Amino acid sequence: MDLLKIFAVLYLIKRYCEETGKSEIKGKTSLHKLLFLSKIEGWLEESIPYFEFRPYYYGPYSFELEDIIDIMLFYDLIVKEKTDYGYIYKLTDDGHKVVKKLEKHLNLENEYYVKVIKKAIDMTIKRYKNFSIKDIMDYVYEKYSDFAPEYYDCD
Repeated sequence: MDLLKIFAVLYLIKRYCEETGKSEIKGKTSLHKLLFLSKIEGWLEESIPYFEFRPYYYGPYSFELEDIIDIMLFYDLIVKEKTDYGYIYKLTDDGHKVVKKLEKHLNLENEYYVKVIKKAIDMTIKRYKNFSIKDIMDYVYEKYSDFAPEYYDCD
């Protein structure tokens, strides 16, 4: 289990909620795109253990992220709720506790990685917090066209 990746997702949800004043993030697509942007525009170097993205149906996609979401749901670190427009994701009380504990624990062994990942996520959230998911998707498809759906053979 990659604790740095779990930390990154929990931290992203936490910071997104803090910055937007919301209690949730809408949809997996938002998670995928924001983590993708934090990697690409946060200038995370290749040596940083982070998510790998590939072109897919809705643009940049990480199979690792899907696994991490499943793990976090299983351990009740996040909840997934169905709404009229799709799913939302929220940190649970345990999720809030774990993100703090992981940060403290990971800082002992990987202080540099934690610092760089937090900086990349913070920068991404500040830049895109007022974008709708459609605006983020349009931006990603235009700027990173190699990841746009029309460039991927989905068969």
